[in-house]
Amino acid sequence: MKTDFHLHTTASDGALDPGDLVRELVAREVRWAAITDHDTLAGWDEASAEATHAGVDLVPGVELSVVCHGERIHLLALGVEPGHTALADWLDAFRTDRQERAEAMLGKLRERRVPFDPARLPAPDGDRVITRPHLADAIVAAGGASSPREAFERYLADDAPCFVPVPPRASAEAIGRVHEAGGIAVLAHPGDWTAHRTVLTLVREGMDGIEALHPMHDAVLSTYYQALAAGNGLVVTAGSDFHGRYDADYERLGSFALEEPLLDLLRERLLTARTRA
Repeated sequence: MKTDFHLHTTASDGALDPGDLVRELVAREVRWAAITDHDTLAGWDEASAEATHAGVDLVPGVELSVVCHGERIHLLALGVEPGHTALADWLDAFRTDRQERAEAMLGKLRERRVPFDPARLPAPDGDRVITRPHLADAIVAAGGASSPREAFERYLADDAPCFVPVPPRASAEAIGRVHEAGGIAVLAHPGDWTAHRTVLTLVREGMDGIEALHPMHDAVLSTYYQALAAGNGLVVTAGSDFHGRYDADYERLGSFALEEPLLDLLRERLLTARTRA
């Protein structure tokens, strides 16, 4: 069975509307998946309705930006109750922080006279915010860079002059909120230079799993993270980190397959988490 537990829509920085993404999953025969937009569940209602119609088993999820040991990492919150008050309030605060961060980065772009097309930026509402990929698209549209990659390298990357970090949220608190909302917390793409001591701290804080299969991981890293998960009683997930911006995104969609015993363990943990909450 094809699965994919790391997907983004236009609710954050993806290119496809939630319904369109579900239809793409159907076209590629992906039958079990999770929508994991950055710091928001805004796309869930549309995606869930389409998934029910299409026969896709869709898990509610969100990708949280947190800090552990001063290191910025991402946690996938899978199986959470979308309307849970404690989680919803926390995500509301996240959106406010992200919007203020976007405005600060726009200010830096203006100070440096970097051209950007404001018409290419999404109008922020109660659920959506401007992300760095949106800024990159706006810069390219105005001729400020030849590609989104160049826009990131010159202006928006973590070490670039117009970068502004998102205010930190502690990983331990995030894991607690996820558990309260009936979900499990999974470390996203640990091969993106996540320190080993950070992984071990997250385990002590109650993290539930590791995204062992991801485009950033070669076979050696995937095997290593699966062994690390097994040694610490964690679930393993696999995700393409789909954003729909490049051809490679579509080629990878649903292509990171987990063995059935790992899928069975994931099902069991998701059910246990919801029951516990």
